[in-house]
Amino acid sequence: MPKVTVIIPAFNSERFIRSAIDSVLGQTYRDFEIVVVDDGSDDGTAEIAESYHDPVRCIRKAKGGTSSARNFGILDSTSEYIAFLDSDDLWLPHKLERQIAVLEANPDIGLCYVAIEQFGEGAYSRVEADEYPDYCEALLLYSCIVTGSCSSVMMRRNLIEKIGVFDTNLTNLKTGNFGSG
Repeated sequence: MPKVTVIIPAFNSERFIRSAIDSVLGQTYRDFEIVVVDDGSDDGTAEIAESYHDPVRCIRKAKGGTSSARNFGILDSTSEYIAFLDSDDLWLPHKLERQIAVLEANPDIGLCYVAIEQFGEGAYSRVEADEYPDYCEALLLYSCIVTGSCSSVMMRRNLIEKIGVFDTNLTNLKTGNFGSG
């Protein structure tokens, strides 16, 4: 059983899915599986994902949204750690290695996230991963403390077992809440 499951929810992502998968396959940390959850795509997303072999697998489901696809991947996985990657995002090569090091060195931490870099159409920005002295206070003040998107997150399976999966009624596009993209 791999130590990390990387869950990639995908809907009509044939333009990006190969690059997303390849950015995971290019990681310096190698004890992982990649689960692409095709969320009812009507393009070639699933076929592209299925053209890969171990450690990549694709599972198909009826369209239900990003949170539903993430939950489907979580329930399908058995690894100690879960990492999320949106199908139109990329990881730098040391992401998993660095996050595993933090979680392994700090057994009391359930979730960690990284800085993000955004680019496109001539624009570039970097959003740092802040460290807060009191995360409860930070959540009250800032609503969401995770940098950027869910693509920056790695968490322990036992945390998911304690708090539950994504609420499929929440979307950051409609309500501003962390839940799906």
